[in-house]
Amino acid sequence: MHCPCDPHLIMGRAVFLAQQRFDLAVVGAGATGCAVARDAALRGLSVLLLDRGDIASGTSSGSSRMIHGGLRYLMRGQLGLVRECLNERTILCRLAPHLVRRAPFVIALSRPAWREKWPVRFGLGLARQLSAGAEAPSRVINHAALADLLPDVATESLRGGLQFEDCVTRDARLCLEVALGARTAGASVATYLEVLGTEIRDGRAVGVHVRDHLDGEEATIACRAMVQTLGPWTGSLDVGGVGDAPGVAPGRGTHLAVPAFVPADTVVAALHPVDGRYVWAVGMDRYTWLGTTDEPQPDDPDHCRPSEREIAYLLTWLAHYTRTPADHVFLARAALRPLVHGTSRSRDFRCGFSDSGVLVVAGGKITTARAMAEEAVDKILASPALREVVAQPCRSAEVALPGAPPVAMDEWIERHREVPLAPELVHHLLFRYGRRATAIFDRMRADARSGLPLHPERPEVPAEIDHAVEHEWARSLSDVMWRRTELAFTADRGAAAVSHVVARMGRLLGWTPIEAQRQQIRYEAEVDAVLSPLGRPVPVTPAPVPFAI
Repeated sequence: MHCPCDPHLIMGRAVFLAQQRFDLAVVGAGATGCAVARDAALRGLSVLLLDRGDIASGTSSGSSRMIHGGLRYLMRGQLGLVRECLNERTILCRLAPHLVRRAPFVIALSRPAWREKWPVRFGLGLARQLSAGAEAPSRVINHAALADLLPDVATESLRGGLQFEDCVTRDARLCLEVALGARTAGASVATYLEVLGTEIRDGRAVGVHVRDHLDGEEATIACRAMVQTLGPWTGSLDVGGVGDAPGVAPGRGTHLAVPAFVPADTVVAALHPVDGRYVWAVGMDRYTWLGTTDEPQPDDPDHCRPSEREIAYLLTWLAHYTRTPADHVFLARAALRPLVHGTSRSRDFRCGFSDSGVLVVAGGKITTARAMAEEAVDKILASPALREVVAQPCRSAEVALPGAPPVAMDEWIERHREVPLAPELVHHLLFRYGRRATAIFDRMRADARSGLPLHPERPEVPAEIDHAVEHEWARSLSDVMWRRTELAFTADRGAAAVSHVVARMGRLLGWTPIEAQRQQIRYEAEVDAVLSPLGRPVPVTPAPVPFAI
């Protein structure tokens, strides 16, 4: 039985859910939690996925937006992790070809060949071996070819590049797609439903105490077993004794959204002129996503913001390789990596039980979330709480996600070539919604105004807002601006679209004028958080001569 998702039925969710008993409650709707809920639902379990905020509102919408084989991990000798990344990347390309796309990656070379080209090329060759030859070989491109491929990159200090293939994604939409897959498989999904505590009886976790942030209602929801996938917030919820549950030591990574200097769905990496680390620039639609940094986050994960040091670090790279003025940067966003406490390998994954039988999952990355979920569900099914439950074998690697087109992506595009809309808009919708884009087209045919651009710098249209509210759990202005669309990633942080989005959502969700104003104030506060680190003069470190690593 599904949680009611119609906007007019949304109130009273806590009481509605409290009338049921679920086989499994999954707390935390990031990449891992959505994958666990989908895997368990596909095996026939009754599943409830909960989050105090939106789908992917934490770490999972602040990634580097690459689904990659892990060249960095390869250079560290983490061959097992690289092999897993390569395998999971292949699976994701099959499950969600509209969201996980092969793309040209270029490592720009600024050092003599023996210092940079050959170590990287050796690593790419080893990755090809680990993929059993599935990887296309890398190729060397000269300075002229690099300048043609990246006309907006200052190539004067570069010697050429190494080009290979990997994958890019829209991280928030990929997580949303997995959550939709969980719902399609029978799971109930409830956002803005915070877990306040764990119901423990005879030493075992048997339920969760929740508060609905939409109406303030509280209830206790019964479950046979519970999985906690809180990422950097691991440890913030009492799970009835630590037991063998892993802890985390979050690391902060900051990205900048800047005017596009890399073509869409193209990725370029170049050594930072100060410390010799690679910084990656991912070409998105009409902007470039630049990062990342790696800093510890010693305090509250709820107060994760970029530091001046991180901003200066990325601006130094930007000034060295591009002609983008620092004051043209759109925004700076920080997110936390849930690094497992006590491990030296940055993206290791661990899961273990608390004393009350709650399975705590920590670590990992968006690329390997499906494999992590498979292991976690295997483990919870073998626990005393679910040992008597008859479950089907894992099917998460075979069942396509809901938006996956029924044919190859190239053919899907060809089928829609005659749609009477601007080609850029058709492309945008097909690569966000896949087969579900037809529902957006239908809305625009029924109401021509719903196909007009919401923002002069973006392709999004009002029909997407309606779809997000009615079918994708969008409940706040922030949900739409940051995660359902990319309206926030503009020079004005989406300001030109805000009033239109609020009016559209308000009609669908029944917002009062006071609530509509509250939504705008909350979004403006979030915008301030991504702008204030850029609002003060930030020193750009002079670039010394690069040194060998």
